[in-house]
Amino acid sequence: NKPQKTFKINKKAAIIVGAVMAVVLVIYFGVAMYYSERFLPGTTVNGADCAGKTVADVENIMQDKVEAYVLSLEEKNNVTEQIKGIDIGIQYSGAGEIKAAFEKQNSFAWPVSFFKENKIAASIDFIYDETKLNDAVTNLECLKEENQEAPVSAALVYSEEQFVIQEETYGTTIDQEKLKQLIIDSIGKMEEKINLEESGCYVLPTYTKESEEVLAVKDALNKCLEAKITY
Repeated sequence: NKPQKTFKINKKAAIIVGAVMAVVLVIYFGVAMYYSERFLPGTTVNGADCAGKTVADVENIMQDKVEAYVLSLEEKNNVTEQIKGIDIGIQYSGAGEIKAAFEKQNSFAWPVSFFKENKIAASIDFIYDETKLNDAVTNLECLKEENQEAPVSAALVYSEEQFVIQEETYGTTIDQEKLKQLIIDSIGKMEEKINLEESGCYVLPTYTKESEEVLAVKDALNKCLEAKITY
């Protein structure tokens, strides 16, 4: 029989190792308990850093984001107006998505969270005062009567023995119902700007220099000028 080898464990070293392990475990479970009520490191909600924050903290961040909302209206002649969320009584009304996302995290996995990102995309539900929104829209400078220049259709004028087209002018008259609906839709999507011209909010002239009706009448009138009547 081969002689058995025996290993002597240094008692002092064992105590140190045990103490270190105990400290590590205390720290591990202590941090796990800490994150049992807070979002893990590397967590963002809708782009906002929410690491170490409670659900209530994140709700407040979303509330601040909603209250800071501004919709810019880009108008003709390089004019810009704004509708501010705070002016229409906008308020965040969370639908529980943030809490649901928090409940999915595993606080005991906190060491791993330092090495990966946790991006949470939560819908921002909110309410606003419709009366205040109506007032905000009504009071826009672009909708005041003195700022409404009606569009003028293209017309035919007689010049140098022929009929020519006088070009249309587009003006600054706005389709108020269309603009209001566009504003409501944009606020619902938390969009930050609307270009009124690109969105077709301005009333267009009925006829332009390229309208088939205008071109046809011009040709017909000019043919009449070429006619000769013999008595």
